[in-house]
Amino acid sequence: MSERLYIGIDLGTYQSTIASSSGTIHTVETIVGRPKDPVARNMLKRDVLFGADALKHKMSCDLYRPMAKGVTQDDEANLAAA
Repeated sequence: MSERLYIGIDLGTYQSTIASSSGTIHTVETIVGRPKDPVARNMLKRDVLFGADALKHKMSCDLYRPMAKGVTQDDEANLAAA
């Protein structure tokens, strides 16, 4: 029987971390970028960029942090509850 692998996720305002029971840890910037216009969309060839990739292309993207005040920022009900 194989050993279980446990995974933990910490969704922070500025950084998010994924850690496993095998000792692997991966941290990324908690930031999302969406292309500002069709020209940027064609250049980036993506609709959404995450983490360092979003920051790398910040001039072509509208950036936002999806977590603030402990709630996701994409749902009006969550924002009202905060």
